[in-house]
Amino acid sequence: MNNHTFSSPNLSSFCQLNKLGLVATGQHITESHAVLECRFTKLPEP
Repeated sequence: MNNHTFSSPNLSSFCQLNKLGLVATGQHITESHAVLECRFTKLPEP
């Protein structure tokens, strides 16, 4: 991953969701696991 030390925190970039055409819109964190809610930013290619 590139040097993200001086950029603002971005969950979508951290999880590399942008490479999949997704953006994180929510999260639910418990003691045992974490769940990210995602939305498409572009249509997937066939």
